[in-house]
Amino acid sequence: MRSQRPVETGDTEFAAARLPPADADAVAGTATRQPAHEVLGVAPDAPENVVESAARERKAETHPDSGGDQDEFQRVVEAEGVMLDE
Repeated sequence: MRSQRPVETGDTEFAAARLPPADADAVAGTATRQPAHEVLGVAPDAPENVVESAARERKAETHPDSGGDQDEFQRVVEAEGVMLDE
């Protein structure tokens, strides 16, 4: 059977097996992105020391070495960075 259908490139051979591109809403995390202050559980205009304290607590709760979720921990780290950069 294969001899009747020569393969010119690997690209043409596997073109039918490719998945269609993802919808923009289905990309991981874009549809459910929380604001940084909500991730940390502080007010949007919280002072720097409150943000640092809340981030420290959330990182301790979500740290993978303590049985937490890696993705949640990363969201906390990113939220802290956003809040402290503002």
